[in-house]
Amino acid sequence: MIYTNDKTQRITLRLNEKQFDFIRDNAELLGTTPSQFLRILVNVAMTTYSMTEERVKEGLSETPEQFAEAIKTKAVEMSQELSSAS
Repeated sequence: MIYTNDKTQRITLRLNEKQFDFIRDNAELLGTTPSQFLRILVNVAMTTYSMTEERVKEGLSETPEQFAEAIKTKAVEMSQELSSAS
C-alpha cells in the first residue's frame, strides 16, 4: 500500500532530467513545492480547456492576447486558492 499523506488521489510519474529540473527550478522560483507547482500546471491546463470550450459555445471573439490574459488571471486565482487550502 502506498502512503498518500491523507490525500485521496495520487499520481506518480517518471520525468527525465530536463523535466525534473524544470519542475524543481520553477517550484523554487515560486516558493512552492514541486507537487504544488505540478497542481498549478494541471489547473492552468484545465482552465485553458474550460475557458476555450465556453468561448466556443458562446461564440465569443477576442484577440489571442485577451484570451491569454483571461487565462493568466484565472490561473493566478486558482493558485491562490490552492495555496490557501494547503
